[in-house]
Amino acid sequence: MQSEIKSNLRLLFLLIFVTAGTGLLWYLDGNEGNISSDKYADFAIEDTSEIVKIFIADNYGSTLLEREVGDEYWVLNGEFKARKSSTDLLLKTFNRAAVKGAVPEQMRETVIRNLAGAAKKVEIYTGREKPEKIWYVGSATPSHTGTYMLLEIPGEGKADEPFIVHMEGFTGFLTTRFFTNEKEWKYTGIFNYPNRSLQTVEFVNSKEEQNTYILRADTAGILNMYIKSGIEIVYTDTLRIQDHFLRFNKVHFESFNSRLTVEQEEELKQTTPNYTITCTDFDGVSTTVFLYEKDEEHLYGVTEDGQVVLVQTFVFNPLIVGTQQLIEIN
Repeated sequence: MQSEIKSNLRLLFLLIFVTAGTGLLWYLDGNEGNISSDKYADFAIEDTSEIVKIFIADNYGSTLLEREVGDEYWVLNGEFKARKSSTDLLLKTFNRAAVKGAVPEQMRETVIRNLAGAAKKVEIYTGREKPEKIWYVGSATPSHTGTYMLLEIPGEGKADEPFIVHMEGFTGFLTTRFFTNEKEWKYTGIFNYPNRSLQTVEFVNSKEEQNTYILRADTAGILNMYIKSGIEIVYTDTLRIQDHFLRFNKVHFESFNSRLTVEQEEELKQTTPNYTITCTDFDGVSTTVFLYEKDEEHLYGVTEDGQVVLVQTFVFNPLIVGTQQLIEIN
């Protein structure tokens, strides 16, 4: 009799457990269904190739990114080329953004208040006069695996409830991807010569004229080397000279933040550069950068339009090799 009672109790507990579990699953499925059917939980842009304008504003300023459909690079604030890695990251974020869950009730008022006061506003345009969607991007969740965000759909209104949003395939928060500092957005490329479009590299060492040279390619890719006066330099290690020439095909500097004051930048530009590199393509278009010694890790660079930048010695030391070094290794 006692064993039968114990058996019945076990069965009762099992039934209670199954019923509770079923109820929980039903509740969660119902919530997920409610979120997935909520138009204000649909942050993603399915076809990012249609995005032609992105406007970002925060408490520190604003940034406008624009392009024609199919363009590889975006135009920054109507004037500069934008950093491709950063715009590509934005497009990936727009495409993969998904709601991770609702904001817990006990945090809701705080999150809404913070979004109202400090959110980054991101307008996403797909060709129409009004944005397709407007994101309000807030801070990270305590676990740093999600971001508090709120969606506005122009013509339909702004959501009443924020969500916790993440990017599928990425662990972390999204806030830092939306910034308004123009210097951080600017394209950092100096030389870019795809498909053997580079014709000439002229390197000038202002202190050691014997290390100044010109490398010029013909249409067949044959390289001739000259000193500044135009006298040809005969070399034997063809592979080394070709490898050196190819280093100039794609070169970026590190940052527009020179870490100098405006006065120091102007003073630097009045001095003679240590090195000058000019690259020219087969259409005759030239690009020049002026280089100045700084420390073991960096050089200062001055672009043709007078902007002072930081360049890494890791990238540029192989480029400022002089004639004697190139020939001596042969």
